[in-house]
Amino acid sequence: MPSRFESEIYVCGNGVNDPIISPMVGKGLCEEEVDYVSCGAYYACIKTSSGNLYTAGKNDEFQQCHGLTDNFIKWNDVRMVQNENIKNHVVSVACGYYHTLVVVDNGDVWMAGYNHVDKRQPILTKVVDHQLIGYKFKTARSRGQHNVIITQDDEHIFVNGWNPYGQLGLGHTNNLVQFVEVTHSRFLGINIRDVVCGYYCTAFTTKDNNVYLCGDNSKLQLGLRRKEYILQPSKIENVNLVDNIRQVVCGHTFTLFLTLDNKLFLTGTDIFNNSGGDTELHRIRTNLIPEKSIQDMSAGFSHMFVTTLDQEVYAAGQNQYYQLGVNSVKIHGFTRVTKFNSNARIHVAAGWEHSIFYTTRFLLDPIKKSLMNCLYSKKFCDTLIFMNVNNVTATITKS
Repeated sequence: MPSRFESEIYVCGNGVNDPIISPMVGKGLCEEEVDYVSCGAYYACIKTSSGNLYTAGKNDEFQQCHGLTDNFIKWNDVRMVQNENIKNHVVSVACGYYHTLVVVDNGDVWMAGYNHVDKRQPILTKVVDHQLIGYKFKTARSRGQHNVIITQDDEHIFVNGWNPYGQLGLGHTNNLVQFVEVTHSRFLGINIRDVVCGYYCTAFTTKDNNVYLCGDNSKLQLGLRRKEYILQPSKIENVNLVDNIRQVVCGHTFTLFLTLDNKLFLTGTDIFNNSGGDTELHRIRTNLIPEKSIQDMSAGFSHMFVTTLDQEVYAAGQNQYYQLGVNSVKIHGFTRVTKFNSNARIHVAAGWEHSIFYTTRFLLDPIKKSLMNCLYSKKFCDTLIFMNVNNVTATITKS
């Protein structure tokens, strides 16, 4: 029987009294291992490895799926108000601005909160849409006020929601209540590895390590040289990124690209305060973070994080609400966040003006942690480096 793993959850930013990272616990979480965290505008959801949901934060539009509009300052178990189709069956959750999108293990899609047409769902309600008949889904993505769902075979992408910048990738700017499949010819024969929703844009990464983007490009945040709305997914053709994309994260007016050879590139607003304006694609160079050690990255509205194999966290961007987890409002370039438990893997989920730090069990024994370096290759990038170990008992503790 595996040893008990103690996961930790910390929060910082708007809505948190302490200006630096504070522990956040909740009844029931001690019984389950945290799989991942999704941040909405001013709230967040925890998905556990056993397929359950916990929520906390702002709740004025029923976005926390509890049937109430009370705000929650502690994590609350969503199972208390959901039917048997939800309990222990969640495989994917995505938090938008004020709604929550959930996919369960039978491939159905559920939603709670505000659905962009002045209609609110107090609890998770199954999405009944004739466009989705016959499809089974595995992944939900959201960030602002639009949604993306991906089928289990990775071959079909459906979108709906707010679309004034063309972020749905359908060639127009009409808002959609019903889901519609993205059938652009550029995607024919290409399997999607993942989709990332920015606040006003969408990035589609493919299994051949390329990325297509659409939406607001007024700040050059899509890495395309036209300062306009990009209505259809357009491939990044930069020589540094073609066939070389490992991860993409989108903020409000910036996008960060991490390549297979562990180089960071930025487009859009320079949140590192190097140039002070809008930028085309340029490489981020820093002596603070050894490039070979980059493990993961995340982006909020105007801030971002990089985590390393040594389980260190580096932050950059705006910090007026202390959303970076450091007690200094003015940040120039990267700054290191508090050192975390080196025997656990650290993750960061970034919201509008808040951030959540949480730990999971290492894929490998900590003694063999250095072997993680060998996974940074095109062959293993998609399969091993992002794996989590499930079915492990966990407790949430204060440090």
